[in-house]
Amino acid sequence: MFVKLDFEKVYQVEFEKRNEGFFYTVLRNGKKKRIKIQIADKPQPLLDGAYNLAYGPVDRKGRIRDTVSVKHADYSMVFSTILKFAKAYLEWYPYRMVGLDGSTNSRAYVYFRMIKQNYDFLSERFDMYGIKYYMRVKRKGPELFENPFDTSDVACRYYELLKDELYNNKDLEKMFNYFIFKNKEKYD
Repeated sequence: MFVKLDFEKVYQVEFEKRNEGFFYTVLRNGKKKRIKIQIADKPQPLLDGAYNLAYGPVDRKGRIRDTVSVKHADYSMVFSTILKFAKAYLEWYPYRMVGLDGSTNSRAYVYFRMIKQNYDFLSERFDMYGIKYYMRVKRKGPELFENPFDTSDVACRYYELLKDELYNNKDLEKMFNYFIFKNKEKYD
């Protein structure tokens, strides 16, 4: 799947709050589906100032069902809409960061490829970082650090996403499963 990000080609987002909104995506079968975008109210554990972004269809209680597979007609428009929403959020809260969780290896790989394919576009708008095994630590809990193994492998370290490293990473020796976006630092 090739994704071309463009903040001029997005779905209309209806904001419910600064950290929550929805849009209607067009599906492959021509029908429309309501997609909710939500950025967490609290920062992620173990990460300083990173707020998790979730999106997907909702259940009857209004909770995002982010594990549901949705067959979008235009993935470029969907991801452009979601990241433009994140950009607006970061403009309201400039000292925060937004995290995108690749909850499975295949989703993490989709995000990794999307960032790689759109690196120039994204790097003009965001400073971007990857974390290798953060979600593994988050899901198992801090007690994971108490086990006798090499904790540097699961440390919550931010790796700046650099274009050359992304393109030279053909064997995915640095496969990230959590991606962080923050407002682009402006240097005068």
